[in-house]
Amino acid sequence: MQSEGETIELLLITHFPNSEATQELAVALLARRSDWRLAARVVIYRRVEWATDSFVPYKIQGVDGIIPALIQEGREAVIPYLVRIFRTCLSARYVPVIWRQVKVVFKPKPHRNSYNGPRDYRPIRLTSFLLKTMEKLVDKYLRDKSPALMPLHPNQHSYQAGKSVETALHQLAERVEKARDQQETALGAFLDIEGAFNNTCYDTMCDALVRHGSDYTIVRWIRATLDSRMAFP
Repeated sequence: MQSEGETIELLLITHFPNSEATQELAVALLARRSDWRLAARVVIYRRVEWATDSFVPYKIQGVDGIIPALIQEGREAVIPYLVRIFRTCLSARYVPVIWRQVKVVFKPKPHRNSYNGPRDYRPIRLTSFLLKTMEKLVDKYLRDKSPALMPLHPNQHSYQAGKSVETALHQLAERVEKARDQQETALGAFLDIEGAFNNTCYDTMCDALVRHGSDYTIVRWIRATLDSRMAFP
């Protein structure tokens, strides 16, 4: 019989593998001129406005207690300051302490026969909406620029506009139906990698970003974000 503390520790280890508890602050790099120029292209007033408006106004907030409605209603006063903050964070590879703190709520997965194992629960991460806003800005920049330099494979249905699980299934069904109509045999291999995203190495992610032509300023900030997050129940 596990205690409440042991249960929480098991859930955290299972869903956030290879993580270490730390109280150290992320070290900000001395920003170069090229970093500031890149940050100015990524963080623009109208994009910050777009990113903040994309959130549901009264969605559950992160540790900092800021809900999207506060930013949306006070945009004229708030967004100019956010532009400065976001540009500084990106250029210096810095993640504010309060942004790193992620409250995790474990929600039971539906239609399970029992809930005795950690995989029977799905972690819901409550992150600062300011960090989510900045992530949207970086994601927007990467989507607009990187694929043009090194396009993603056409058979990849994630992270591409107009593609989804539905388009992947449609492509699969189309190939099966074609083989059946031509009285041929269709062979398929299906892989389900347990914890694929949770166990992906940060070095591998960053190397892939570099291969796709992402700016080093952005890669360094993404790495700092991944390394410095602190999850707690």
